[in-house]
Amino acid sequence: MKPKIDRLNVLEWETRAKRKGLKSVMSNRWNLGQCEEATFELKKSIFKFIPTLKDKYVLEVGCGIGRFTNDLSMNAKEVHALDISPSMLRRAKENVNNKVVIFEQTAIHEIDFKKYLDFVFEVTVLQHITDQKLFETSIKKIKSATNDLGYIFLCGEMADVRKQISPNTILRTINEYVELMKPWYLIKSQLHSCVTDLYLMTLWKKSGD
Repeated sequence: MKPKIDRLNVLEWETRAKRKGLKSVMSNRWNLGQCEEATFELKKSIFKFIPTLKDKYVLEVGCGIGRFTNDLSMNAKEVHALDISPSMLRRAKENVNNKVVIFEQTAIHEIDFKKYLDFVFEVTVLQHITDQKLFETSIKKIKSATNDLGYIFLCGEMADVRKQISPNTILRTINEYVELMKPWYLIKSQLHSCVTDLYLMTLWKKSGD
């Protein structure tokens, strides 16, 4: 049976889309200045960390208001920018002006690419999928969308012990990701401090080479 979209999660992100600027996709504990500086530093870290996207087919899951989309599309052949929130996508379309970007309203567990993409990009999206079945299905979909020579980039908060820190956020362990990502291997990781939170950037490949 096909898993259904978590409608409460859609409502949560529709509500967040009403927040000003980057606060719509970042913690409400931070002010706008912190959000802007943190995004600038995070972008620098991410684009030093990941491989070149020149002429690549890219999937951005949970594009939000498009804070990374322009950067991803700069050299890419094509970028599929997905989000479950219509309001987030409307804002993303206003912020992004690149013909290689294709926007689509959908959940990660509903994507239907088959070994087509060279690179999958995710930042603090999976941690907001609190339903475990949807989370596991989302991981499977990400893997099935990426060709065997491609890469998967996942970035977010993790914990030593799996724990739910809010109604909309679960921090899982790196070991849980390692198990669910098989036969994809973690080939590179790096910690990044984002205001008061600590993110783990991870890069995955089908082969450990």
